[in-house]
Amino acid sequence: MLKRDRSSEEKHADKLAKTGMMLLGGTNPTPAEPTPFPFYLYWDKLGRKGQRCQVQRLTTRTVRVRFEDGFESVLNRSAIRRISKP
Repeated sequence: MLKRDRSSEEKHADKLAKTGMMLLGGTNPTPAEPTPFPFYLYWDKLGRKGQRCQVQRLTTRTVRVRFEDGFESVLNRSAIRRISKP
């Protein structure tokens, strides 16, 4: 199969598409990396409402929570929520 030369209009359209993608941020073909702290504290416990945390399940109703600054606590499972994906 012969490779044909692209016209100047096709080359110009490609440049415009690339420029638009750069200005708009483009698309990320790879999935976003998982965050190391995928939860946040929903209740106003310990003065840390809204802070991001990691969770380790202890029993059916309790979890060990580790915050970004290293502080750990045991809380009710209802006190945390998963950060929603954009």
